[in-house]
Amino acid sequence: MNQTENYISTNNEQKSILFKQYLFFWGGQLFSLLGSSIVSFVLILWISFETSSELMLGLASIVSFGPFLIIGPFAGVITDRLNRKMIIIIADATIAITTLAAILLFYTNNMNLILFFIIIAIRGIGDVFHYTTVNAMMPTMVPQKHLSRMNGINFLSNGVIRIIGPVIAAALLGIWPTQPGHLLWADIITFGIALIPVIIISIPAVSSALQKGEKITFVRDFKEAIISIRGIKGMIGLLFMFMIVNFFFTPFSTLLPLFIVKTHAGTETSYAIVVAFLQAGTVLGGLFMTFFKGFKKKALSSYIALVWVFSVLCTLYLIPVGTYWLIGFIMFLVALVLPMINVSMITAIQMIIPKEKLGRTMSVIGTLSSAIQPIAMLLSGIIGEYTAIPIVFLSSGLIGLFLCSAMWFLTKAPKLDETLIKSLEDQTFQPLESLPEAADS
Repeated sequence: MNQTENYISTNNEQKSILFKQYLFFWGGQLFSLLGSSIVSFVLILWISFETSSELMLGLASIVSFGPFLIIGPFAGVITDRLNRKMIIIIADATIAITTLAAILLFYTNNMNLILFFIIIAIRGIGDVFHYTTVNAMMPTMVPQKHLSRMNGINFLSNGVIRIIGPVIAAALLGIWPTQPGHLLWADIITFGIALIPVIIISIPAVSSALQKGEKITFVRDFKEAIISIRGIKGMIGLLFMFMIVNFFFTPFSTLLPLFIVKTHAGTETSYAIVVAFLQAGTVLGGLFMTFFKGFKKKALSSYIALVWVFSVLCTLYLIPVGTYWLIGFIMFLVALVLPMINVSMITAIQMIIPKEKLGRTMSVIGTLSSAIQPIAMLLSGIIGEYTAIPIVFLSSGLIGLFLCSAMWFLTKAPKLDETLIKSLEDQTFQPLESLPEAADS
């Protein structure tokens, strides 16, 4: 066996081992997601029934989402520089401890709005470090040919879990309607299960990991991330488009609980039905992206999917009061294409950006594309207080549809597909001479 063949054989074996370890880790994360899904359902319902206020729901969304914008870029740099296994363990442990605090507050009837906001803020901080690290480590353990499919499987499994979670939570709330603290124990149990694979597996370090005596330089690392983004033709235009999309999609995600509970006089069961429909769409969309290798023109397919999303959401304005199944069906049609957008864009970024810069670059992209989202959350709450929610939905859908199309046709966003195709061709035709030398077998 010559040097090149020996290297390829060894490299393929290492990739196979890492992929198997990732699948073991991924299995544990499904249990953790189930616990988080139950907790999220309980907390959203608590503030919805406790306040019946669009403004409070909007503020809760801001507090929960805020950490992604404020510390997201810092989390990306830390992910690229420090031990990724320890980051995941610390982030998940922080979330679990916060859940324990919430359980104690519910048991002693001391939960109030201030403590509620503190709890969801800390959970948000843990989530941003967990999410950033898991997305950055994925391309180091999953072979590139499986990236799109694995992202599809993630959305598929997440959708299934997010269907099961609310159903379990709604059923248990029927048993313990006055004691939500009982349900939060699910998060603690699933944290323990998910912790086992994290401890056992080996997560590869990247070349940007800190060496002995080296310090983190946030400013330099941020600049490197910005340079990486600017170097991708079409990425800036696409970022502006997604900034608009996130702004006008936010009212739907923020006000949906009150749209069910207040506008349509619904209950926990009604909300669970709509969430189940929504997640069923996510499951089928994820299933499609799992067995489908992915779109060649990922940016174009994402734009077409966004046009569909805003067009369908506008129909919520016409829904008769109390027709929860119809609301659910509309959310199903929306969720059906969301995996297409997310899987396409995440896979494109993972394939273009160097692995040692992926954490900080993805976090900066996420921050920039979502920068004005908190304003949308606040405005959704304020406007929702004085305007019927269906009117807010219709206006957001129509404006979002128009501006999204304007950004697609007036910027270089479509150029991202050319960049991605060229990148794949460069990797396909990499000369054998560029492979590292290996010892003779």
